[in-house]
Amino acid sequence: MRLIPGRRGKQRARRSPRLSTGEEPPNEYFSYHSSRLPGGSSDRSGSKTRTPDNNRFSKLRRLYRPIILVAILFALIYTNLVNTKVQVALISNTSDDHVLRSTETYQAAAKKILDKSIFSHTKLTINTTNLTIQMKQQFPELQDVVVTLPLVDHRPLVQLIARRPGILITSRQGTYGLDTNGIAMIQGKDVDGLANLKLIKVTDETDLPIKLGNGILTSQEVTYIQVLIAQLEANKMVIESVSLPSAVNELHVKVSGQPFYVKFDMQNDPRTSAGAFLATLNQLNQDHTVPSQYIDVRLEDRVYVK
Repeated sequence: MRLIPGRRGKQRARRSPRLSTGEEPPNEYFSYHSSRLPGGSSDRSGSKTRTPDNNRFSKLRRLYRPIILVAILFALIYTNLVNTKVQVALISNTSDDHVLRSTETYQAAAKKILDKSIFSHTKLTINTTNLTIQMKQQFPELQDVVVTLPLVDHRPLVQLIARRPGILITSRQGTYGLDTNGIAMIQGKDVDGLANLKLIKVTDETDLPIKLGNGILTSQEVTYIQVLIAQLEANKMVIESVSLPSAVNELHVKVSGQPFYVKFDMQNDPRTSAGAFLATLNQLNQDHTVPSQYIDVRLEDRVYVK
């Protein structure tokens, strides 16, 4: 009996063909990447192979990146640091610069204010408004305080605009400079040469307490004194003394070379008051009469002589 090979035998024969000697087995899968040239070849997984130069650059970048970030951070912190020893620029409204305190005095005061807070040491947290307010409170002669933070420098620039005293007032407590509003803005013991200024010197006989920053006279009274004395000096009068008695609104003026003083009311018009006194003095000279005590021109419609 002859055996006829079945399906199973045929399939097995096909699956295991015999190879001729020297032949390479064919690739089981076709790959697009396997046909690329060596210069741009890739492995079968599709990832691109890195050259030695790329590897070196990547290592350097990983090494220097944190160094660069730290350097940038340090530069930002350094440029924002603040030196509390500020720069002071003094701007005066007068040529009498010796009236003002020294720049060292203002500089030391500003540093002391800034050093009270840890937030004053960076430009992002410094409170310039608080510095302005406290400088004005400590130095009433300052009209304005402008604080500027520089872009590169660490020392803030503090510009101080100072006022000139309008009159000087002297009491048992000392000599004070009053501004045009009658506020005590500076004391003679704090400023060299304050008493030597060419300002009207008024003696306060009321002995009321005087405190820096407080009003001693009204602005109307300061203006009255300034205009009145200017009118008298324009008529060749040499003023020996100006004083504030206990009476409200009253002003006494002593003319040099005369035995009497003149009573004025600071609520009146200073030009009218000056005119009334000059007219009365002229009439007394014509009558060859010299008052022994005073000439009272406080009332605008009449004058009293004693």
